Amino acid sequence: MPSPAPPLAGVLETALYVDDMALARHFYEDALGLVPMFADARLTAYPVGPRSALLLFLRGATAEVVHLPAPHLQTPEAYPMAVQSDGVAETAVTPSAPSRQALARWAERQSPTPQGSVRPVIVVLEPLAAMAQPDDNQLGRR
Repeated sequence: MPSPAPPLAGVLETALYVDDMALARHFYEDALGLVPMFADARLTAYPVGPRSALLLFLRGATAEVVHLPAPHLQTPEAYPMAVQSDGVAETAVTPSAPSRQALARWAERQSPTPQGSVRPVIVVLEPLAAMAQPDDNQLGRR
């Protein structure tokens, strides 16, 4: 018999996608009295309780997905990246050595974003066989 799951201590973040950010903000701020801790055209974040946040993302504005071939991989690997206004692309995770090289080559080819902005991108490194025969059930597939 498997051991029981540990109890949940809370939920750090809850993310919702909205079609109209202004309308969603009106509801959460005016009807529920929440005060945003961060807001821009793509994301509004509200503190909820002492250790939680409610994140509202504008549907379709969150990130683009870039698929790159990676012949050394057996399974796809996805990396969230941020392209800064100077064209530098950064990731919050440390990929394995071959993946790091593929991401560095991709990052070198990025053009700058408008001053003061960041372009969110998810880079999916895929084995060549997976790119030739896409599986609609896997995350990030077209």
